[in-house]
Amino acid sequence: MATKSIHRETSYNLAQLVEQLDDVVDRAIKQRFLVVHKNRNNTYAALDYLTRTPYISNLPSRDIADRYCEIINNGRLVQAQTFKTLELLLNEYYHYLNEAAQFENAYHNAKNIVTRNTLFTRLDVAQAHVDSLYDRILYHI
Repeated sequence: MATKSIHRETSYNLAQLVEQLDDVVDRAIKQRFLVVHKNRNNTYAALDYLTRTPYISNLPSRDIADRYCEIINNGRLVQAQTFKTLELLLNEYYHYLNEAAQFENAYHNAKNIVTRNTLFTRLDVAQAHVDSLYDRILYHI
């Protein structure tokens, strides 16, 4: 016994679909939408999608950039003081990151064992600061 398949063509009202699509686009244009952008110096920025202007720049990782974009795109209000504090945290983060790189370079070039031990301790402290600041930046908002 064979079964007969009935295929009914769907009819789309193209005028209505175009109107709905225009409404969606208009609503999207009115809202700020941030996307993550990787910079040439291996840092990340949150860019406004339409104007391509940076909203937050020099973020150390994609995780942090994704988190900030998600928070702002979901409509959560962020105060200006939050961004000032974030800027201070980022400056401190890059300061200790640079300091850690300098201590590591000096450690490899040191010839005296006392100097090497001192530099190793200072390198360890600088890396601990970098790790701590990374977590503070990630969970700042």
